[in-house]
Amino acid sequence: MTAQRTAGSGPPRYAENHPRAEGTAAQARRLVRAAFGLWDLDHLTERGELVITELVANAVRHTSCPKVRLIVSRPSSDWVRLAVVD
Repeated sequence: MTAQRTAGSGPPRYAENHPRAEGTAAQARRLVRAAFGLWDLDHLTERGELVITELVANAVRHTSCPKVRLIVSRPSSDWVRLAVVD
């Protein structure tokens, strides 16, 4: 799936919809790597991948929704937000 860049003047944000499945964790890590690379945050990539993997694992284990939405955003130069919405 192709990441969707939020239009408008808000903070940079990338989001994808995926099935609620274990394989989605790999897609989530790719999204984090891509976004962090674009934002010159390569030094945080490993930590971001760990966090997003845990969030996906929680969604797979504890929800019954058929799909999840992965979100990687940068609300300010000092913050990165990683989310999995079910």
